[in-house]
Amino acid sequence: TNTMQFVWDFGNGDSSQALFPSSLFTAIPERDTSYIVRLIATNAFGCSDTAFDQITLYPNPIADFMPATTLECAPFQIDTSIIRVNLFPDANDSYAWEVFDPISGNVLQSFSGVNSLTYTILQDDDSVGIRLITQNLHACQPDTQTVVFRTLPDPVANFSLSSNTSCHPAFIQAYDSSTVGVTHLWYVNGNLRSSIANPVFNLGNTSLTADSTYIIELVVTAGTGCTDTLRDTVTVFALPDPAFGATEVCETYTTVFTDASSTIDSLVQWSWSFGDGDSAFIPDPVHTYDTFGVFWVELTVTERRGCSQIFGDSVIVRPNPSNDFVLQHACYPDSICVGSTVNLNDSTFLPSLGQPISQWNWDIGADGSIEYSSQHPQHSFSTLGRVDVALYTQTIYGCVDT
Repeated sequence: TNTMQFVWDFGNGDSSQALFPSSLFTAIPERDTSYIVRLIATNAFGCSDTAFDQITLYPNPIADFMPATTLECAPFQIDTSIIRVNLFPDANDSYAWEVFDPISGNVLQSFSGVNSLTYTILQDDDSVGIRLITQNLHACQPDTQTVVFRTLPDPVANFSLSSNTSCHPAFIQAYDSSTVGVTHLWYVNGNLRSSIANPVFNLGNTSLTADSTYIIELVVTAGTGCTDTLRDTVTVFALPDPAFGATEVCETYTTVFTDASSTIDSLVQWSWSFGDGDSAFIPDPVHTYDTFGVFWVELTVTERRGCSQIFGDSVIVRPNPSNDFVLQHACYPDSICVGSTVNLNDSTFLPSLGQPISQWNWDIGADGSIEYSSQHPQHSFSTLGRVDVALYTQTIYGCVDT
């Protein structure tokens, strides 16, 4: 070999005539790089031979990703929808993710696969580190990239209500005590009702058989766009349903009132106004009116929780007839001739509220025996002397006079 000559061409612009040469080969990043090495050997007689071989350099793994954002409000979901990974298929054969505590370094969760990362930071003002680890099949040195993701501090929603229970209608004042500098959105049972800090809500209950429950929700938003929500409830009690019945009577008789109210709770108070200045405070009172007429009666009932309701209706007291009659005959004005026919003409007075009269009963002699039942009968007196005549009338409402 001492008489042989060697000519090396390494394919990288470098050459040598040494028996055991060396050369530095550099790889092109991101992909495989091949070099053709040529050796020409010549002996002392000028004979030569040529040999070729190939050297392949593999790129080191490359971990490279770019997040669209690293700072968001909680909950902050971190996945490949916000992270763009540069794949480098010639350099990388496997991808792994680690989620770790940036303070302690402890791994919280691991994922295998380029698109497998999915982690949510649930708490506000928190942070995690995201590490991408890439490897290849050629035992080259793994590569890593680490980015810290953070959540912004949330505002704090806080409020109190003037009351959590009320009778209908309920006017509920809200008092905001949230973080300063936020915007407010108030919802009642999911419907937006106000955007001021301290609104008043008019909450009703039109049901007579069930209480109504309202969910008051406050959503506050800080300048960062982060939000917080707080909820409270208000119960609006069902009102009692007052009602009553009353007997319809003739004047001088007593009207009987009967309470017919209902409630989902229990009644504890009754207040009656009889329409003539008198009142009562028991469930089923009686009352005698001084005169006939139509009276507007109001009943106010109160249930155990303090809810009251009023009901009014007309009560009628019918007038009694004021009986009177005149005699029409051919004799002297103050006397009647025996055997002559006399017209007994009814002239009873009855106000329109009591009309009409439905019965006339004439008792000639006032002995309890009814001789006539018409309004204007005729009669012939057969005996001399004083004769008492009684007229009994009755209206269609049963009111009478004698």
